[in-house]
Amino acid sequence: MKWTLFIFLIILLQVQTFKSDYQRGNFSQHLLSSIINGVPSYERRFYVRVRRLDNYYTCGGSIIAPQWILTALSCLSKIRPEAIKVEVSFFSLKATMSALQSHVVEKVYVHNDGFPSVNLALIRLADPISGPYRILPFCRRTQPPFTYLATCGMGINSTSHSIIPEVLQEMYMTESPIMYIDTKSQPCPASSICTHSIREGSNICLMDEGGPLYVLRCDNKMPQCLYGVADYFISDPNTPPYSVCNGGSFFTRITHYRAWIDRIVHAFP
Repeated sequence: MKWTLFIFLIILLQVQTFKSDYQRGNFSQHLLSSIINGVPSYERRFYVRVRRLDNYYTCGGSIIAPQWILTALSCLSKIRPEAIKVEVSFFSLKATMSALQSHVVEKVYVHNDGFPSVNLALIRLADPISGPYRILPFCRRTQPPFTYLATCGMGINSTSHSIIPEVLQEMYMTESPIMYIDTKSQPCPASSICTHSIREGSNICLMDEGGPLYVLRCDNKMPQCLYGVADYFISDPNTPPYSVCNGGSFFTRITHYRAWIDRIVHAFP
């Protein structure tokens, strides 16, 4: 009970920090990407939680090889590799939440263009992940319209206050040619995947940037391939902290950066 209260106070402190950043106009660099109005997820054994040890902030990530995690660079800004942990578990089951594998980070690789141009990072772990995990193959091409997509995360899941889910949350969407930022629309950039939620009111929000976007089979909701990485929202500093969670969700398109990913991973198998 004491540890639960301690963790809750830490999370509450981080949320208040984010609110203060909004009031000072410094929130544009934060990614807002956790599941709002989602549903408890099926087992997604390719999902990991990336934890900063300096402020206990967490993000999502995907296992792409036994020693490699793909995530968002915005989560890892101004931090040394030794201050990052990668946690592996069956986050969809309450009974296994205490049985986390915690992995030490050896090195973080970033794209030459850097953030915010390219919000991607590759994490190499000191030791391979063990146990029953899954590696999703990368999608080889842009998906046709109305393809069934999903993302998952474990961050704040309310647009009004800081509720942290007990298990992994998932939301379903389709790709859109339009992106929405602060109620304004514009064509979706070629390097991004802009989406439209299938379930009304669902969206990504605060925490869990770097989470996976994947293509689902319509008949059994089984993931087929890894399509994108949860990206960030840029918000007007005068906008209330949670209201931007009601806009569109967008992701970094993996196929656009596949050559860079392959070059780094293959150089250090």
